[in-house]
Amino acid sequence: MNIYRFDGLNKIENLKLAFLLIFIFSVARIIAVYQAIVYKNSVLLSLLFFLMAILSFLILNADGRVFARFKWPKSPLRLFPILCFGAMFCLLTYILACQFYGLSNQNWFVYIASNYPIDIQVLDATDKQIYFAVFAVIAVSFSPLGEELFYRGLIHGLIRKKYSELKASFIDACAFAFVHLMHFGIIYTEETWTVYPVSGCLWLTLMFAVSLLFNFCKNWCDSIWGAILAHAGFNLVMTYLIFYSLS
Repeated sequence: MNIYRFDGLNKIENLKLAFLLIFIFSVARIIAVYQAIVYKNSVLLSLLFFLMAILSFLILNADGRVFARFKWPKSPLRLFPILCFGAMFCLLTYILACQFYGLSNQNWFVYIASNYPIDIQVLDATDKQIYFAVFAVIAVSFSPLGEELFYRGLIHGLIRKKYSELKASFIDACAFAFVHLMHFGIIYTEETWTVYPVSGCLWLTLMFAVSLLFNFCKNWCDSIWGAILAHAGFNLVMTYLIFYSLS
């Protein structure tokens, strides 16, 4: 089955194209996150998520998008519990972070909050509500759409043309997890880069696990929207906890 929009792409093996895209977007993600952390400027990261979201539509034809499950779910009622799955997994990661690391910088929620372009601690109640609403909208849109259409959609679909569903899930989960080391694990504080090997590995494991959860949600409702909504639920709870549990 031809899954590409352009005939020239058929000359490239699906697996090679998948790994090439993973490499390109991992490097781009490192640069974008570096800019967001060091210079407090997330414009490049937002543009990257946008490009990740539209890339599948640029590369895949109609058959390819159906193969990657870019379709509405057969049972929309499953979407609500899927949103809760993502939210509950985020709550689990928060409990683990606080249990093991308290409110230190080795708590990934604390570190991620420190990289926000605003100081949440000094906001009054009204400003906090406004900023929470703004960041919540961003959190449930840019990242879930970009990452899920790219990892659970395009990349997973390309790999599944070569390997089984299980192998494809593990490979896209590895790619997703390792790129998130730039968000925590390899950290930037006081103009110095530091590696947290233990807490970083735990974060890496959790990102791998949540990636498998997102793929399960996609398969459960037979639609990429399952992964997107689970991811949105995770990000929404993370944003709420950062604004109202850490401050």
